[in-house]
Amino acid sequence: PPNFGWSPSAYWFGLELDDRRPDRSENLFLELGWPLFDEIELWDFDAEGGLLRHYSGGDSRAGAWKELRVPHFAFALPASPSHRILIRARSDDTVQLPATIRTAGAFVEASRRGSLAWG
Repeated sequence: PPNFGWSPSAYWFGLELDDRRPDRSENLFLELGWPLFDEIELWDFDAEGGLLRHYSGGDSRAGAWKELRVPHFAFALPASPSHRILIRARSDDTVQLPATIRTAGAFVEASRRGSLAWG
């Protein structure tokens, strides 16, 4: 995964996802396996540029919350055949972006296994 070491800078990442599953009734989840973001923003656009969702959070944002109760950042992606995702990340610690996309079932199973490992 990308690792930029320590820097006060914000980093931008882009991701294009074409969901070719015949049945898109099960949501996809984007997991960022690094919990130490002071600021994290995510914009998810469809193929026509329409905003599907926006998330803003991180440790330094007053009133910020995590969408899902997992130790890292994870985002539910609305059903759409195409996603164009922009991520802006900043941290006073190192900046890393290990990213995984899972179906809802795989996300729940991985979270369950992680919970067992952490106790």
